[in-house]
Order: sequence, then structure tokens, then C-alpha cells
Amino acid sequence: MAPGLERANSRAAACKPGNNSFTGDTKVLLGDGSAKPIDQVRVGDEVTATDPRTGITGTRRGAATVNDTGVKVLVDITIDTGGGTVTATDNHPMWVDSRHAWIAAEQLRTDDQLRDPAGDRHAVRRVVPRTEIATVHNLAVDNLHTYYVLAGGTPVLAHNNACEIFTNTMPDDLAEELAIADRLGVKPVTPGTAAFDDIIDSGIVKWAVREDGILVIVPKDIDGVGEIAHSVLTRGAPVRAAGEASIGGNAQIGYFGLEITNHSGHFLPSLESLQIGLEAFAAAGVRF
Repeated sequence: MAPGLERANSRAAACKPGNNSFTGDTKVLLGDGSAKPIDQVRVGDEVTATDPRTGITGTRRGAATVNDTGVKVLVDITIDTGGGTVTATDNHPMWVDSRHAWIAAEQLRTDDQLRDPAGDRHAVRRVVPRTEIATVHNLAVDNLHTYYVLAGGTPVLAHNNACEIFTNTMPDDLAEELAIADRLGVKPVTPGTAAFDDIIDSGIVKWAVREDGILVIVPKDIDGVGEIAHSVLTRGAPVRAAGEASIGGNAQIGYFGLEITNHSGHFLPSLESLQIGLEAFAAAGVRF
């Protein structure tokens, strides 16, 4: 298996509830500016959330709580501001403003810049992993899917990694769409294959990240026939994200992303759809 695919598959495993969480004493920033331990946050509590791509910050309702007990790889993340520390499971995504990306806790580096609600940055000073039996906690947050946890007294932005999925909004058209694709021999392909290079060389592609975290693409158009439906990517099954992209290069010289969107009529996008796509392509060696 190609390294990019291996990383992509590891992200799919990381999407299971309970795998991405914080220890119970981790404080969460509430909508009124106060904070409470995550194991005391209840459904309906309002938390402070941010869309890091736009910088828009507001309050969002906690839609669900997730708890899990077992052997966990915990990561103590210490920042420069007051020497504050927050403890997350190894795969929990933290927003790194200096890289403009969600980065798993275990992959944080010294001097990575975490973000607070005012947009100020706080440098990572130490990342120390340990393994122990622990009960960990996560939140599902409406709409923005983010919340702030306190490293000492400093709130830093975390993803709730809710693994939201989107169903096909045009099920009545599915049989015809699949019949057209089957007749033309159009099949979804994954990174690391010769067919992947052939499809990106043909022009704009349609992409989807399946429920299992695997990235798949098909050509957007077939000359003389017309457009291939997004539903073909999963044969109508739900997705975590979908859109369109233009990509240059190939496996020999490397890939470079030209343009990516979360446009899809079959799988309506959320605020995080584009980020999920960017991460899936980056894991396959394609950066936009």
C-alpha cells in the first residue's frame, strides 16, 4: 500500500467515536466565557466555536457527548503561554494556525501555533505521549464542529471530529446514473493507482471521501456523453465530503492541486467538507 493511502486509512480509523477525545478534567470554554470540565458538559450547553478558515467565532449548542474507557495513547500538549497543558488522545485534531490545518495531537511540533478565540497564537513547547487506561470525553457541536479546550488558562481550538455523513439527495435518479456509468466503464479510483493519474489528466474530477475515510475520484465529464453523477463515487452510499477538483502532475513527478471545491448537488456540503477533502488529498500527496 502506498504511504499516502496508509495515512488516509489511519485517519478513517481515527474517526470512530471515542478515539478522539480529552481527559475528563479538561476544561471547555462555554458561550458565556466561563469554563467547565468536559465530563460535566451536557447536551444543550452552549460552547464557544470558531470556523478557522473565516475567523468567525460564536456560540454553538452541544448536540451530544461521547465517552469511552480503555487503553489510550494520551498526549500532553504544553504551550508557551503560562506553561499551560492540555491532554488529548493522540489522534484528536487541533487547529494549527501557522499551518492552516487540522493536525492530530501526536503530530504537533514545537513552535506550531495554536489559536484562541481572539485569533491570537500560542506556540507549542512540548508534546509528550503516554499510554494508560483512561476515560476520555468528546463533544458533538452543531454546525461549526469545533470548540475550545483550556491549556492551563488559555483556550485553544479543537475539532469535535463528529464524522458527520451526508446522504444522497437524489435517490430517485440513482439507477439511471449508475447505469450510464456502468455502460461507459466509469469506476471510482483511489490514489496510488495508474487509473488515478489517467483520470486527473483528463480534466476536472469529482471526488468524495467515503464513510471509511477513503478518497475516490471519477472524471466529471465524458466527451460526447455528458456529466458523471457524484453518486457514482459510492454507488449512492453516504459520504463524509464531496466536491470537484483540478489536479496536475502524476505519480512520477509529483502532484499539485490547482483548484478544489465542495460543490455537489447529490451530497450537500457542510462548513467542514472542504477541509476534509483537503486533508484526504494531502494524505495522498496532493496539496492545494
